[in-house]
Amino acid sequence: MFGDNLKVLRKASKLTQEQLANKIGVAKTTIASYEQNARTPDPTIQSKLADYFGVSLDYLHGREVPSWATDQDVLDIEKAIKDNVPMNYDGIELDEEDRAQIDRVIRAVMWEKLEARKKEKNDEQK
Repeated sequence: MFGDNLKVLRKASKLTQEQLANKIGVAKTTIASYEQNARTPDPTIQSKLADYFGVSLDYLHGREVPSWATDQDVLDIEKAIKDNVPMNYDGIELDEEDRAQIDRVIRAVMWEKLEARKKEKNDEQK
């Protein structure tokens, strides 16, 4: 799962494996082994990757539902994704793999936004 999510993020950022490797200070073959799920990066590299792409470690590891999420949060996000994920883009029909990648990215963004909103509400109540 980690490698799959890393590959989605890298491709969405239009980076080659070599470019990403240079940005975080590892070899291109190391990025390739992560994306093939042959190796898992150490915690320092995991943090660098999460910070670079602006996602949580939970997202990278496929833990899509944060521990703080309520059942209603899950339902709200599921509904938003089902209502908003396009089935084609610029005249190109998306296949199941494309839709799964889009789903993972949208979920990550939405969880980050929901977490920020909840933190704001908690700060306002203090």
